[in-house]
Amino acid sequence: MSIDFDTNLAALRSAIDVSNRIVIIPHVNPDGDAIGSALALSHALKKIGKSVALIGADEVPKNLRFLPGWEDFQSARDLFPNDEAVDGAAATVGTFDLAIIADLSAPTRLAHARHLLPLAKQIAVIDHHELGDEVAEGILLIDPSYSATALLLFEVWDRLGLELSAAIAQCLLTGIATDTGGFKFQNTDAKSLHAAAELVKHGADITEIHEQVWDRKPLSAIRLLAVALANIQVAADGSVAYSRIRNSDYATANATDEDTEGIVNEIGKLDSAIVFALFREHSPGRVRVSVRSRGEIDVAQVCRAFGGGGHKNAAGCTFETGVDSAIDILLPALEGAVASTSR
Repeated sequence: MSIDFDTNLAALRSAIDVSNRIVIIPHVNPDGDAIGSALALSHALKKIGKSVALIGADEVPKNLRFLPGWEDFQSARDLFPNDEAVDGAAATVGTFDLAIIADLSAPTRLAHARHLLPLAKQIAVIDHHELGDEVAEGILLIDPSYSATALLLFEVWDRLGLELSAAIAQCLLTGIATDTGGFKFQNTDAKSLHAAAELVKHGADITEIHEQVWDRKPLSAIRLLAVALANIQVAADGSVAYSRIRNSDYATANATDEDTEGIVNEIGKLDSAIVFALFREHSPGRVRVSVRSRGEIDVAQVCRAFGGGGHKNAAGCTFETGVDSAIDILLPALEGAVASTSR
């Protein structure tokens, strides 16, 4: 699919200009880029007189609740508890002139929140991921060359007729920082570093972002980290490192899936690993997998073969099975990716 970025950018600005009521929707299991981008847009659109609703399938992660305005998020799981469109939903939440999907292009990854889309006259997508087989219909502002959706937004902020503030800068910088791993992932480039400098000038606090996102963990998260580190195994002569967290481990640690944030990167500290993964059975018979890689190994391509996706060096997928079976299914593909790249 070919996307004319400039044409769609102009279309998005026009859609914003003529819209009074706008809903912003991040992806399921939102990260710093999804929440930061959504909040930045919300703050800016309210400043120009728009009525804005923030609705996502999942709660804002605890480590992102320092961001201004996070309390404004509503739960789509409460609005659509059975994950079905509800008669009278328009009477409950109203209709919208514009729905903006933040940090993804596939409606299915909105989970319960996808039922909001028929309530909107127009749909826009703002994203930086590679396009998969499923793409929402509407105004597509998508460019995978950006390291974060928040970075894409920063680059076009003025062209959308929006103004920066300290609160908006903090939200955008959080999105850029989290998707670049605190500016240490391979996707960290001159554009992201320049944006960070400009956002700091506008009042963003990079120290607070690091402390809140990475440097403070609840006891439950520390306990899950201990389990994951104890369970590390290797394959492909140490080039692949992986670990598992069983459903019973969550119960023992009194933890939720949110407490696994960042654990996959700890697995990747093994010096021989160039592909590393965390298999986590957050509910019985359902396993989420986070996969990371170094160099030219494209783990997004691997995950897409199993219904997932992401970025070249950071991706994920989900299996409706037990954790051991999920490892048996995915591990050969990860080993194959290492072998094909090393030839």
